[in-house]
Amino acid sequence: MTSPFQLSLLLAAATAAAATALAALVVRREIGGRDMAHLGQHAFVSASALGLVSLAGASLEACLFVSAFATLCIAVARIDAHKFIIPDALVFGLGAIAALAPFRPPLADQMIGAIVMGGVFFGVRYAYFAKRGVEGLGLGDVKLAIVIGAAVGVEMALLVAGLAAACMAAWLLVRTQALVRSGQPATLLAAPFGVGLAGALGVAVAVVAIAP
Repeated sequence: MTSPFQLSLLLAAATAAAATALAALVVRREIGGRDMAHLGQHAFVSASALGLVSLAGASLEACLFVSAFATLCIAVARIDAHKFIIPDALVFGLGAIAALAPFRPPLADQMIGAIVMGGVFFGVRYAYFAKRGVEGLGLGDVKLAIVIGAAVGVEMALLVAGLAAACMAAWLLVRTQALVRSGQPATLLAAPFGVGLAGALGVAVAVVAIAP
């Protein structure tokens, strides 16, 4: 007879495998390339995340869920860097993992985190559009922010957003200076904010999974 512990491990392993497959399929659809190549790359990301978090002392179940987050976060970053979009399939996948992960916040905290992050990002999106007449944040960023709030709670989610913003600001500064030195215009330079959000989310869930 299968014990509850064994069932939880099976669920975690199935989640990690499904996330790896989903990441590979969506990346293949959006940016092209060979299916098996993408699958291998995301399997490597998943295995690496599992190994690193396990070395830090997290449980095997938590490690498997961190690996699932990691492979989808990398997929988000890869696609957003290429096309400035965040596919809904990846956001929904991350949302499903956030609902299942053993280190998820209490339900009330998940709901508050999702509402606050969604409100903040939608407000920034609306304010930027009202002032500039162009979109500064895509709806994909807003949806991803909602998932981040649900995954790690409002306090950690705000830290994630701050870290992502700082990383993207630094990237824009470096990139702008490089363009100016080369004599190219940098007035329309934009940063794929989903890259920063996905990277910071991956770090955040690893920290939460490791923390006692």
